[in-house]
Amino acid sequence: MKRALKVLSIVFILVLLMTSFMACSFEYGQPDLLDMGNSTVGERILVGLQVAALGIGVVFLVLALLIGMIVLFKYGFEGMDVLKAKFAKKKKVEALPQVESKPQIEGLDSEDEEIAAVISAAIMAYYEQNKQVYTSNLKFRVRNINEIK
Repeated sequence: MKRALKVLSIVFILVLLMTSFMACSFEYGQPDLLDMGNSTVGERILVGLQVAALGIGVVFLVLALLIGMIVLFKYGFEGMDVLKAKFAKKKKVEALPQVESKPQIEGLDSEDEEIAAVISAAIMAYYEQNKQVYTSNLKFRVRNINEIK
């Protein structure tokens, strides 16, 4: 109870000081357009409320514009995804039948190439499953590969 009384008295004193400050007349170098120096406390409060309402209105208007822009971007990106999907379908339909290109190893026929690919895949699966790192004891490394013609 005592704490609430202290807070209420502090608020009352602050309000009293603010109103007495607003009631004082000030000497301005040049008169202002609203003639605030000669206005009453009620007029000053009214002008303050108008300025506050205008500021709050501008803030909410800008927030509404930003929300509108975000919504437009959202629909724009969704529309782009739909267009990409349609374009990919159309491109897929119009594409020529593709011939699978398998790497050709000299001296091997297609069945031997398939066997080599299966063996390579099995070795890679084994190393991946056991998480072993293949290390070589060779003292050289391949820097580039050139095709021999």
